[in-house]
Amino acid sequence: MEERSPQGYYLIAKETKETILFRPSEGRRRRSAVLFTIAGLMFLAYGVYIVQTRPPLSQALEAAQGSADVLTAILTFLAFPLVGLGFLIAALFAWWWWTEIEFNLPRQCIVRRRHAFGRVEETGVLPFSHLAGIQVMKSGGLYAPAYYHLLIIGEGKVWAKLPGYTQGQQAEALGRRLLRFMGLSQE
Repeated sequence: MEERSPQGYYLIAKETKETILFRPSEGRRRRSAVLFTIAGLMFLAYGVYIVQTRPPLSQALEAAQGSADVLTAILTFLAFPLVGLGFLIAALFAWWWWTEIEFNLPRQCIVRRRHAFGRVEETGVLPFSHLAGIQVMKSGGLYAPAYYHLLIIGEGKVWAKLPGYTQGQQAEALGRRLLRFMGLSQE
């Protein structure tokens, strides 16, 4: 499936006369998973190094003078492997868990789906008639790069968000394009 879009977090994965499907880039998910895996393996390797170079845990516990020393001894052995395991779990989620948003003209609705470890579940449906609007929100600022998010407002709240556009004009143009697609534009 071809991926093309303005440069946001979600790419337009499929566009026909009847649907526009947004999903995170597979390359971005893969990069995140690889980075989390590398970090996890580094923490696990350092945890193995600590176990090999320190006295056994039983000796450290015997030498402990108080509860603070016992906690320090246990954390010395567990901290790095637990952080490494956390990064490996994050890698699994980065690769196998994401949300996609589909604008479906025949059904006259916006569909939000979650892909989780091989299962696909519809997590929300917003009929075009319940759409209160599409707005652009700026985040970041003085010391962080500015990013623009396209907020889909419905049912009295932010129903979905298409994040990560680097230019406000990109996000605004996409918002107008989606409104035209749904037939809700006043242009």
